[in-house]
Amino acid sequence: MFIILYADDIVFFGNTAKELQENLYIYIYLIEEYCNRWKLVVNTNKTKIMIFRKGGRLPINISFKYNNCEIEIVNKFNYLGVVFTSGGSFSEAQKTLAGQSLKAIFQMNTCLYKFTDVSVQHRLDLFDKLITPIMNYAGEVWGFIKGISIEKVHMQFCKIMLGVKANTQNDFIYGELGRVNY
Repeated sequence: MFIILYADDIVFFGNTAKELQENLYIYIYLIEEYCNRWKLVVNTNKTKIMIFRKGGRLPINISFKYNNCEIEIVNKFNYLGVVFTSGGSFSEAQKTLAGQSLKAIFQMNTCLYKFTDVSVQHRLDLFDKLITPIMNYAGEVWGFIKGISIEKVHMQFCKIMLGVKANTQNDFIYGELGRVNY
């Protein structure tokens, strides 16, 4: 059994469904004591179970309970801003971060609209300081795989900033701007 505690979030990991349910029963007392001390309530509507597996279906009669409430089993869960999927892939996390980055780029461009004389280098600096942290959020968790959707956002920004066609070779863009593939 492995437990992660962060602020008012608790994550339990178990090697088997039986181990997880048994430990939930054991830790219910500790969870309730903690909640009483800090005046917290476990929101069973937001409490989820995710079983990591490669393909295949869940056993039919599997269920988990906390205080007589059945806990929903999900295939995808957002924990502290990182999207986890039951298949163990982080492509969904990267797509989510790419979408958030696009929104931030839109906001940045809305603010820069009035300033027509901002240089390319200054725009790149703003991108690196405002957008890159969003794109790389929790990269320590998902960063061991290539971030294709993350790089698409970076390249789209660069091409629009340079005013070139979307089908312009990416290597030309990297060379022109002195950038590298994220």
